[in-house]
Amino acid sequence: MRKATLLLLLAVPLFAQDWPQFLGPTRDGVYPAALLWPTSGHPALWKKDVGQGFAAPVVSNGHLILFHRIANKETVDCLDASTGRRLWSFDYPTNYRDDFGFDEGPRAAPAISGNRVYTFGAEGLLH
Repeated sequence: MRKATLLLLLAVPLFAQDWPQFLGPTRDGVYPAALLWPTSGHPALWKKDVGQGFAAPVVSNGHLILFHRIANKETVDCLDASTGRRLWSFDYPTNYRDDFGFDEGPRAAPAISGNRVYTFGAEGLLH
């Protein structure tokens, strides 16, 4: 019984909180749990090449939503947060050009409400 309790307590920090919008669930950028950060850092679970943009990814129910620009399309990718495998994708054409020539991707983080994902593109299109 004592070993089972210890294993359960050690497993609790492995569960991640949803981060469904910019600055997190309470929009204050604060993660309420204590984080144990090893000095060597955490190992990467997976990596993905992404397009242009400043839109932060959001996470909900084990899905990571990434909003970025690939070529002349603003693209929303839904990835399995544990593996990085693409579950679905949505894109639409864009002609946005940054006045300073720095980056022409979306700037706003997606927002998740229930089973819907909302994006606001660099040209002002709401999807």
